[in-house]
Amino acid sequence: MRRSGMLFFVLVLGCILCACGSGSGNNTATVSRFAGTFDGTWVDIGNGQQGTLTTTVSNSGTITGTLANTTRGTNAVLSGTISDAGATSITLAYPTTSNLYTGVLSLDARSHIVGSIQTTNGVSVVGISQLDLTKR
Repeated sequence: MRRSGMLFFVLVLGCILCACGSGSGNNTATVSRFAGTFDGTWVDIGNGQQGTLTTTVSNSGTITGTLANTTRGTNAVLSGTISDAGATSITLAYPTTSNLYTGVLSLDARSHIVGSIQTTNGVSVVGISQLDLTKR
């Protein structure tokens, strides 16, 4: 009887250990579908401005890069995030001011990031920029 009790204990312990597993689960990081380095153009027709943009999107969706406003002859550093669904929030830091842009971007069939982002003055939209960025 003692032997069958020990066997039962070993079986129960084995089942518990198998059920616990290693604890690692499925912790693999998801890579943003926008990940990569992109170059391209932006146009704000309403304000009569345009320029170029170089940006890198990390595996986690963090955006960094530079923007050149060729109309005004100024440059900005950009930083922000993009979700896998394309929801975007970017801050453009110019030498004397910064602006927050939000919008939804997408990848087209050519793997270009395309779409529009907008900035507000807190009440009204004051700028809408169209982007077309090509993956390097």
